[in-house]
Parts: sequence; C-alpha cells; structure tokens
Amino acid sequence: MKVPKKTLAVPMAAAMVSLALSATSSAKEDTAGEASMPPSVPPHRIYDGWESCRIGGGGFVQHIAFSKSDPNRLYLATDVGGCYRSDDGGSTWRMLHGAFPNAGGALYQVRDVCAHPYDPDTVLFAAGNGWHPLSGIWKSTDAGRSFRKTLDGAYWGNGASRIGGGILVNAPDGSETVLTCAPGTGVFRSDDFGETWIPLGMDGVEPWALVPDRSNPQRLWLVAEPCKRKPGKDGTTRRGIFLTEDGGRTWSCVNGDDKLPLEMVQDPKDPSLLHGAFRDSPPLKFSRDGGRTWHAYGNPEIHPKPTDQFHDGYCQALCAGPDFVLAGCSGGAIYRLEAGSDVWTKVECGQVDFGDWYGPTCPGFSPFGACLGWIGVSPHDPRLWFFTDWYGLYASPDAGRSWRLSIDGIEMTVVHTLAQDPARPERLHCGMADVGAFRSDDGGATFGHWQREILHDNIKCIAVCASDGNRVYAIGPRQWGWCPNCLNVSRDGGDTWTRPAMRGLPDISEEGGARMSTVAVRPENPDEIYVVVSGPCAPGGGGVYASGNAGEDFRWIGEGLPPVGLFADIIWSGGAEIACGRGGDLVAASSKTGRVFARPAGAAEWTEVNGLPAKSGSVVADALRPGRFYAFGPELGVFRTDDGGATWRHKHDAPVYGVGADLTKAGRVACNTGEGVEWSGDAGDTWRPIPGRPPQMGGRIAFAGNRILISSGGSGVFRSPEIDFGEQ
Repeated sequence: MKVPKKTLAVPMAAAMVSLALSATSSAKEDTAGEASMPPSVPPHRIYDGWESCRIGGGGFVQHIAFSKSDPNRLYLATDVGGCYRSDDGGSTWRMLHGAFPNAGGALYQVRDVCAHPYDPDTVLFAAGNGWHPLSGIWKSTDAGRSFRKTLDGAYWGNGASRIGGGILVNAPDGSETVLTCAPGTGVFRSDDFGETWIPLGMDGVEPWALVPDRSNPQRLWLVAEPCKRKPGKDGTTRRGIFLTEDGGRTWSCVNGDDKLPLEMVQDPKDPSLLHGAFRDSPPLKFSRDGGRTWHAYGNPEIHPKPTDQFHDGYCQALCAGPDFVLAGCSGGAIYRLEAGSDVWTKVECGQVDFGDWYGPTCPGFSPFGACLGWIGVSPHDPRLWFFTDWYGLYASPDAGRSWRLSIDGIEMTVVHTLAQDPARPERLHCGMADVGAFRSDDGGATFGHWQREILHDNIKCIAVCASDGNRVYAIGPRQWGWCPNCLNVSRDGGDTWTRPAMRGLPDISEEGGARMSTVAVRPENPDEIYVVVSGPCAPGGGGVYASGNAGEDFRWIGEGLPPVGLFADIIWSGGAEIACGRGGDLVAASSKTGRVFARPAGAAEWTEVNGLPAKSGSVVADALRPGRFYAFGPELGVFRTDDGGATWRHKHDAPVYGVGADLTKAGRVACNTGEGVEWSGDAGDTWRPIPGRPPQMGGRIAFAGNRILISSGGSGVFRSPEIDFGEQ
C-alpha cells in the first residue's frame, strides 16, 4: 500500500516546542564548536565541533523513558547506537554515549532506560555487551553530559531478549525506587534511584520483562529463561514467570509453560488483571491469577494468525495508558483495549509521514512498524503515543490515527566502509550493516540510499579507482544476510550496478561457502582488481585472487602465503585486508592472525613482512605514491613503507584504529587514535590533531575536500570542521 505523506503537528505545544526554545544554557554546553559549522547545520547534530552526517535509520530503537516532570524531556535506548536525549518532546534527538568511557563499542549497546520520577536531568541506562567489565547501570545527573557506573551487570543490549519488556523500571508509587535484572547477576532494587543497590536473587536467569505490582510493593513478576551464558548460584534451570511476594526474599515459578509472554503489563484500573503479549496464537492473552493461567480475550479472531515477525498478528509490545492498554504488532498494527473491556479494537492508521527518509524507496521493504518493538503513551498527554522499530521511531499526536517518523538526530548505522571519489571531492561512498550502500554528493552532509535491484544490505567493502572515480566496486551479500560473497561493479559512480561473472573464484555461496571481504582496485587501471577469500590458502581455496577484466574472471595468486586461513570469514571483521598501490605493488594484512605480506609488482609470490613489532590486520595504500602503504593497529600504531613492503618505519606511537589516505593529494593521511582524529600532510612524519572528538569513532576514514569523515560502529558517520591543510 502506498502511504501518503502528510506533515503532522502535535497539538500539545509543550511536547513539540521549537528547537530555538530548547537551546537552554545547558544545551549550549552540548554544542561546543558549532560556530565552525555552516549555519544550516542544526545544533543538535554538532558534537564538539564534529557534525553527525544525516543518514537516518539503522539498528533497533528499543525503549523510551518519559520524564514525568518535563513533557519535553525524553530519553532513548538503542541496541547498537547508544543512548539519546530529546529536549523538544521527541522532535529532535541528541547522542549521549560520547560521555561513556571508551569500551570498544560495548556501551553503545543499551538494553533499557529509566528516567527519574521528578528530576528530568537524572537518568539510568542499562548498557553493555554481556560480561564486558564496563557493562552495568550507568547514572547521569546532568542530562547525559556525564555518567558513572553504579551497578555491575551483564546486560546484553544487542541480545535476543532485547525485544522483550522493561528490565530497568520505576516503582509504580512515584518514589525513587527502581528495579532491574541482568542475565547472570539477578534482580536488584535501589531506593535512591540507582545510587545503591540491594540484591534480590534470581541470578541464574535471562530476563525478558520485569513487572512491579502497583497494589503491593512487595510483589514483583519476572519473565525469564535460564541464563545459558552463566548459570546462577540459585540453580535456576527453568524458564517461566517468577513471582516474589516478600520483596525478593523468596521466589516461585508460577508458570513454566514453554509459551511465555514477551511482555506483561498490569491493567490501569484493575491491578489483579495482567495482559500479556505472546508469540503464539492468539498473540494477546490475560491472566487473573497472577500469571498462573492465561486466557484469550472476547474477540481473539481480530488478530490475524502470525505468519512471520514482519506482519500484523506478531505482537511484541504492550503498554498501559490512563484507562486503556495498547498492543503493538509488527507491520505497524496497533490494538486498543479499554479498561473493563475484553474486546480489542484495531486503531486505524490513516497517514504516515516519513519525511525524506530513504526507507520507503527500498524495493520490497515496508518500513512502518517492520519490527515494532516498544510502544508507550506520554504521561502528559494520553493522545501522544510513540513506538520504536527497526530503523525508526514513530510519534502520533492523535492516538494512533496518524504517525510521523521522529528520527532527526538518531543515527545508529554500523559503518563497514567509506570511500572517496578522487575526481569529485564532495562525493563519498558508504557501506553499512543491515541497510546497504549510500552515496553523498555534498561532502557528507547527507547520504542518499543507493540500494536498487543489484546491491543488498551489509555492504562490507567499497573501492574506487584513483584514476577513474566512475569505477566503483562493492562487496556484499548476494541476498539478504551477513555473508560477503558477491562483487558488484558500477561504471557511472554508483548510479547503476551490475554483477560480474566472478569465474575462477571458489565456492562463496551462502550455504557454507568461503567469504570475500575486501576488494582493491589498481589506481591506474580500473579493470584490474584483487579480492581476498577466507579459508586455508591454496589454489581453488582461500587466499588472494586477481582479475584483469573487472571481475568477470579471476585467477589465484596466493603463491607464498601459508596454507592457513588468513582472511575474514565474517562481515563484522576489521578494515581492508588487501591494498594495491600505484604501479601494482600489493600488501595484504590478515585480520585473523595479524600477519602482513607483500607482493611487489612482477613478483611471483608473497613474502611475509618483517620488522613490524605487533599485529596489524588492516592496510591502506597511498594511491598517488608508488610503493607507499600504511599498516596499523591498536598494538602497532602506524607503520609506513615506501618500497612496497620491503622496509617499514614507525610513524605513530598511539593505538590506531583506522587510517585513511587522501586520493587527491599524495602524502595526506589521517588516523583515529581512539582519543581523536589526527592528520598529516607529510605521510605521517608529523601529525596534527583535529579539534574535538565525535561521540563514537570507528576504523574507516575518508577525505572530502577540506574535511575528514570518520565512521562509527553504531552512530553513522561524522565529519570534521573545515580544515586548513595549507601547503603541507
């Protein structure tokens, strides 16, 4: 169905105030450095002088927390893109995760969020990647400008249970009491909003939902399954609905059925009535005996039988309004149950405003509610609803009759690759996880979606020929998935794409074949390309393959490589594993072993590089200077060779996570040290820091005119202020 566009306006003025009104003195602290950006860049997208490039979508928006004391203040948690704050009722959003300590991406995975009952600047986030030492509850008392950890917990912000209900929840009485549960560490209660915590047991479970009883502060329900990663001390080995009626001193399993609710809520009028969202049919059920037994409502046929997780009938979200309950189903279907009724009514949605987001242009993709995961009602206005989704967050000002995509400032795309166009300084190519390939023609200010009939999601590597910017190569999956096994080629700068025959490569099918993670193109010959293939290096197996006709035919050139697996077999590996320099020299770096190999132009085989004191795994060529390559890594820093890999010199001491070489100026290079971005105009002999630091920095760096762009592992792309490169 084609959904018409219409601009929505929330009638409650306080909930959708203008950006100008929200620019308080505290907000000004968040936008330091904005004077270095063009006036057209809104301040909520500026971070310490760096601009968050506008892409939109990506990842899974998980939960929103409303401030009960300030209708304009909302907080948001995402599975890979960190945490956010809105100061204008959800119209615009600002990243907060830059205030977390550097944890290698672990703290960008946020399972849940909880707002203080009467202080809008105090908030808790449950963040982490399981057993990472920094996983836990993080508290801020200054609206997310700084954080400190107050509880250790093995939260899995990107785990399977993230589609469940809340596991960091306020007590219903409006006090500072808050409850949480983490896999393997159990249930905790805090009576001072996260300053101190009291353990309540159940440390052997993986929580799906935590529901405190508003009629009895000693009663608490926990929907959970056994924690497979780390069994608990209490020996819990079963899944079920667990209940305590004595404040956590003892727990009992009241329902161990295999078909448990993903979420539960108490009825807003009758606290003895529980509503549950289930994966089986019917997807909505109720219980009047504390979750022990569950029953269908009066009209279960109103919910279509679920066929898969993208269609109506696959219910994944519940919430209670002042006198009604809402159920959110995939496909954007919303059902409403009035208090005292047992008949659900479907809320008919008339209009959706996607703005100029790329989602509706994707062939075969219906973005609205594709994987609806959470639904909520504003405590200040019962007609103001939100729901979260894959690639989006939607707001309705009129009780679900119309919706507006509300992701201005939310950038949670995982960037695999960035590539510069040498002939058009304002053009950049970007490949991402889950949402495919994008191109910017305005120096990174905005990115448009490339995906058409050929390219698919998870674009792992993009290579542009230094002498012909129209020739672009991209590696991704043949179909949807995480298998880099298909080469695509464009001869018009990315406007159109074809797939070469790829004859001569080993089996790289999705059914267990090898993987192809990197493509490199010879700077002076757009038809000469090289790819690396996973698996033990051998003719017809893993190693390096060369093509002289743009990927139609390949031949194995792995002579001299050890007969072991060197190259990436998953799409989540690091940077480029092979680079081709001007003149045809090749350097390869193994992400699996950290070993580096060189093959000078005309040589018959590879030789292992000596003189690098630590592992690398990624390599970059200076496409304008024959023989020059950079090898780098967190333990290595940056090393440079000017003779095709024969000898190497140390050029940076700090841990380095990414290097990018300018395709328009020989010797101009930039690196990510984890503390910021530095650039050099003399091939790394001297380095100059770029002021400021983006909230999240990844390993892909590209030049665009007088700016530098850097990728992230969950927050899209950031571009620097304008840089005076001078004559260096």
